[in-house]
Amino acid sequence: MTEPEWTPTLGPTAIMLAQYDECPLHCIFCRPKHSRLPDDVEDRLLEGIREAVAMRGQRPCRLVCCNGEIFHLLKVRPKFRALLDGLPAMDPPVRLTFLSSGQLLDQWSDWVLERSDGFSISLDSLDEDLHQRLRGISSLRIQRAMRTLVRKAGTRGNPKVSINAILMRSNIREMDAFVAFAAEIGVRILQWSPLRPGRDTAFYEAEHIPTDSDEYQLVQANLARLKPFALANGVRIYGFRFEPSTGPEAHCPTRTDIFCDNPWEKAFIHRDGKVTVCCGLNQSIGNLLEHPFSECWNSEKAVAIRHDLFEHKYKWCKWNLCQNAALFAKPKGA
Repeated sequence: MTEPEWTPTLGPTAIMLAQYDECPLHCIFCRPKHSRLPDDVEDRLLEGIREAVAMRGQRPCRLVCCNGEIFHLLKVRPKFRALLDGLPAMDPPVRLTFLSSGQLLDQWSDWVLERSDGFSISLDSLDEDLHQRLRGISSLRIQRAMRTLVRKAGTRGNPKVSINAILMRSNIREMDAFVAFAAEIGVRILQWSPLRPGRDTAFYEAEHIPTDSDEYQLVQANLARLKPFALANGVRIYGFRFEPSTGPEAHCPTRTDIFCDNPWEKAFIHRDGKVTVCCGLNQSIGNLLEHPFSECWNSEKAVAIRHDLFEHKYKWCKWNLCQNAALFAKPKGA
């Protein structure tokens, strides 16, 4: 394998905006603060995003808005909205993907459909009382808005619409209902994520599904049964890796014929200016409040991470958060 560039001249092909501003919701997962970014901080973040986009060269690029409630930002952050407005007209165009709780989806669906080619909506329960307790918003309202979005998407180039649900002890018996709902409204992708540690430790400990629990066995049994049923109804099921009970060292990769290209292709931009290259690698390669994006992208830390991953040294990685851990551990040809 030819050694890739440790200091690439081109920037990322996927730019993830991770917590660009505080989410206004009262989700039990994190209990966010109601703070606002100072204007000078926002200007620096926006400049970093623009530079990251410009570094793509003539390659396709995707900007992924990962906030819990992205539409809150479109409402209160006109500079941010102006930036997103201009991306589809660039040459080559920058594709937009939105991840949202869907709270304001009924107000912003037309705006989203005109500018994006992908949309993922967080829906953690079809039960009204449970979803209200988890997210602080109405499940029925989101379901109605999703039906409208999917119907409109069918007449506007059909952007991809998916459902993202966090699996926990309270809702694991709704897996059948999630598949049925997705098939009913025409959503083709259903993605389940394990509950991640948040700010509410008591909630996490009560709802987390460890890999040695009876609930985990129930999840695995349901997945084996539901995947064929879902595919027969046009729905694909994806899932993140559950946290191992034996520690990350038991899940180190064994393949040496492939390597992770995230440090060459992805950049995560956080509200505090921190830049990372993976959601499962909490190592900052620089800060946009202190340096331009190009310097962060080719910092000493970025070079070290790229070099080590190419040499199959994964000391930077947190395997319980890695979406590709199962792939790296899978024997060649299996």
